[in-house]
Amino acid sequence: MRFDPTDGELPKNVFRHSSHQFGVAEAIEMARVLGRLPEHIVVYGIEGKSFDLGAGLSDGVEDGVLATVEAIKQDIIDWV
Repeated sequence: MRFDPTDGELPKNVFRHSSHQFGVAEAIEMARVLGRLPEHIVVYGIEGKSFDLGAGLSDGVEDGVLATVEAIKQDIIDWV
């Protein structure tokens, strides 16, 4: 998943799970309210398949990581 928060709020149902009480969406919206949202910001997300103790990286998640790396590279090229 790729989101550009400068286009508007992040979907509230996407970043629901966090090991902290204050998640990605809340941090970005706080920056927006405080007028501190950077000119360029993109949030990438890869949805995990299993969160069982000892679960390894699934093929789908590994593919997602590789695709995300390429997307980040392209975004950097586009910004420069």
